[in-house]
Amino acid sequence: MNWSVSKAKQFQSCQRKWFFSDILAQWNAKKEPIKREAYILKNLQSIQAWRGSLVDTVIEKKVLLPIMFQGITPTENIVINYAMDIADKQIEFGKQKKYREEGMTKTKAGDSFAAFYDIEYKGVIDNEKLEYAKNEIKIALHNFFISPIFQKLLKPNTNLLVQRDLKFPYNGFTVNAKPDLVIFRDNQPPHIIDWKVHDNRYTDYWQQLTVYSYVLSKIAQTKPHKDFPSQFIKDVPRPHRYSITEYQLLKGISKEYSIAEQDIEDVEDLIHITGEWMQDIYEDRNLINAKDCQTTSYPQSCVNCGFKKLCQEVENHDQK
Repeated sequence: MNWSVSKAKQFQSCQRKWFFSDILAQWNAKKEPIKREAYILKNLQSIQAWRGSLVDTVIEKKVLLPIMFQGITPTENIVINYAMDIADKQIEFGKQKKYREEGMTKTKAGDSFAAFYDIEYKGVIDNEKLEYAKNEIKIALHNFFISPIFQKLLKPNTNLLVQRDLKFPYNGFTVNAKPDLVIFRDNQPPHIIDWKVHDNRYTDYWQQLTVYSYVLSKIAQTKPHKDFPSQFIKDVPRPHRYSITEYQLLKGISKEYSIAEQDIEDVEDLIHITGEWMQDIYEDRNLINAKDCQTTSYPQSCVNCGFKKLCQEVENHDQK
């Protein structure tokens, strides 16, 4: 079982949704259509979520990786044009519901993959909202290029970890973190950065960033990656010395957080308590089904849930 902040929050909010997503969903379940259906529904996104995912992909593939491996700094126009091309391909892919083609996966579709909640549940998608989202993608990428973060990437003696899977074993399950970017420079403690693409939401991502810091420090102590700077591996500074930043790309706002020793203890408690609870259900996954899992106490969260079809089938079956 893989534990992450997002999975833990999903589990705490609605166990059944977590069950559909992390236990039932399988892309290649030919003999069990419900598992394939769960995989399809797992990938559904709102227009807002799609917008954020596309920005993440573009920054990773068209900005950070070229800087890391080729020493090339792409221009803003090139990156935005690339983003618009990918956006159009994904919109067409989603409108045609190609995500429902037999054997289709994110890997097979590549950058073209997209699955829209509105297409699946409403049969149509608002083109004006899509165009608005495309404009926000341009704004987010522009703000990235003019941000202090971008300037920091270009400084000498800088090592980058981009969308790196950071994992370590804990009590029979795997703790997983995937920050957007980790910057190592000279002999300074790492700088962990996560960017968000929201418009009017004011969500505090302190806990997520603190978990990233904790996991990075644990890996450095136990099984450091080959490209971790030698001085970092030698010193392994405590997470409260790390710099952590949430960057709101639509607003161009940078939010810095600090970590206290008590925060690290709270993170350890979060992982231990929720992880043990999730692991208990995961180990019994062959003995339980969706109806055995608790559902959310907030019905409004069901309105735009991608698993609504499966959940309704469970409820209708129980009523017969």
